[in-house]
Amino acid sequence: MSFVGPRPNVYPNGIDLYTKQQLDILSVRPGIVDLSSIVFADEGDILLNCTDPDFDYNTKIWPLKSKLSLLYIYRRSPLLDLFIILILILSFFNRRLSLKILSSLVFFLTGDSSIALYSSRNSFH
Repeated sequence: MSFVGPRPNVYPNGIDLYTKQQLDILSVRPGIVDLSSIVFADEGDILLNCTDPDFDYNTKIWPLKSKLSLLYIYRRSPLLDLFIILILILSFFNRRLSLKILSSLVFFLTGDSSIALYSSRNSFH
């Protein structure tokens, strides 16, 4: 395990739900923190009042988490690790600002405004 790296689903049969591309998440050493762990630090609160938390996780949270994990894998570098650590530290003091910076970083790395928007959690359902 490393400090920065993707966090795969480890619940029973979680890997069975992976797409072929999502299996790349298993090709690198998992980490304690990654982009998605910052975005979804409140995952428990999101799923708290759901009638089917597994379904909601798999349809609402996992698609973005996997995209962020794949983004990290395909673009990983010591500089990206440093940015993730700095954003993590900032999130303890100002979550909204940290998500805004993370969203900007995602947009810079992908050019995909929809992933960046969801990363900011401004339009997450």
